[in-house]
Amino acid sequence: MATATFKERVIGSQPLLGQKIKVRTPTHLCGVLEFAQGAVATVTMSFDIWAHQAPRLEIYGTEGSIQCPDPNNFNGEVLLWTTKTKAWEKIPLTHNGDTGRGLGLADNGHAIQGRRPHRASGELGLHVVEVMESFHASSRAGRKIGIKSKCRQPEALPAGLALGKLGS
Repeated sequence: MATATFKERVIGSQPLLGQKIKVRTPTHLCGVLEFAQGAVATVTMSFDIWAHQAPRLEIYGTEGSIQCPDPNNFNGEVLLWTTKTKAWEKIPLTHNGDTGRGLGLADNGHAIQGRRPHRASGELGLHVVEVMESFHASSRAGRKIGIKSKCRQPEALPAGLALGKLGS
């Protein structure tokens, strides 16, 4: 489902801070994604929620659940609940959480220098945009929408990197 809750919005950031604009696209989306390997995700994306305390990202598995902090900042606690512990426990981070939002751009530069594929490829970008657009298309059509594009899963950053480092 996709909807626009408000007919107008006030821009909350520079350089157009305070300017009113007409809303011409859905600003609140809820849906279900089925991944190629069979996993299912429930997704809510919204500009229309003033505040919430829902976890930013929570993954449910056959032996437990993991709760991750806001992925916009790369910091915060990661919590794990298992059928053995039956309690939420903080787990140690494998990567430095102080990297900030410029990490993807820095990784692209590092990949170019090292002549390796970068993680935020055009192929991945196209796939993400198609998935996002499928929420709009599904809502308009009232049915499930298949995704045509495919992309390889990017390699994870190596664990234990020092702040300011992206590899050897």
